[in-house]
Amino acid sequence: MIEGINKGISEADYHAFPAVSKSKLWAFSKNPHKWSLTKDIPMAPTAAMNWGSLVDCLILQPHELSQCFAVSSFPDFRSKEAQSWKAAQTVPVVSLADVAEAKEAADVVRQHHFARIMLDGAETQVSAVFGGIEQGTGEKFLGKCRLDIVPAASGAFSDWLVDLKTTQSLAKIEKTIAEFAYHAQAAWYLDMFNAASGENRTRWGFIFQESEAPYEVAVVELDQESIAAGRQWYLHALEQWCHSHKYNSFPNPFDDEIRVVGIPNWAK
Repeated sequence: MIEGINKGISEADYHAFPAVSKSKLWAFSKNPHKWSLTKDIPMAPTAAMNWGSLVDCLILQPHELSQCFAVSSFPDFRSKEAQSWKAAQTVPVVSLADVAEAKEAADVVRQHHFARIMLDGAETQVSAVFGGIEQGTGEKFLGKCRLDIVPAASGAFSDWLVDLKTTQSLAKIEKTIAEFAYHAQAAWYLDMFNAASGENRTRWGFIFQESEAPYEVAVVELDQESIAAGRQWYLHALEQWCHSHKYNSFPNPFDDEIRVVGIPNWAK
């Protein structure tokens, strides 16, 4: 990839590109020392992650299904032939039933009124790369993001960027956004995309979908106050990131002091 907007980049090539992302900042900020020791250990995807990625693929880039997943025709993996085939795969393994079910979920998204308009004429899986200077340390950094949906510049959502998310319950959207720092993702992606593209999009949307049938969908917009809070978070995390890499210092947040802890209020 190069600085600017990159289209047609595979998921694998995007993740292999050496630049800081929101997900890296999120993992790093929790404990820089632990991150420095574990950053090269690949994280095994969970079943929930594989499901979300499968639905995303079928909605955004169905032609890449065979590149991102190995679809098994075996009813199970009891036979030596099936076990040998599974062991040879380098991408997540899914069954034909999994694909059929994910297609149902993808159709629910496509049929949703607002999601359908957002997807109409949109560019999908757009990778953005931006090189900048972190103000606190004066260090150069290279940032990246991969946008699910960039709505058409001439449509009703021309000022938006949109992300697909699967969730256990639509009733917990606000909690989910806070828990996984999706507000920081919104700010990082908006800023990276605008800097790389020269555009000035200001609004961020989520298409949330429940991970179990009937795969209910909610299209929501993140408010500007939350985006501003996300920007404040990532700017602080980016300064920590640049400082740590500049001085090769990755502190453990539990080394600075003996903390006083207690049981939660509900337990009291």
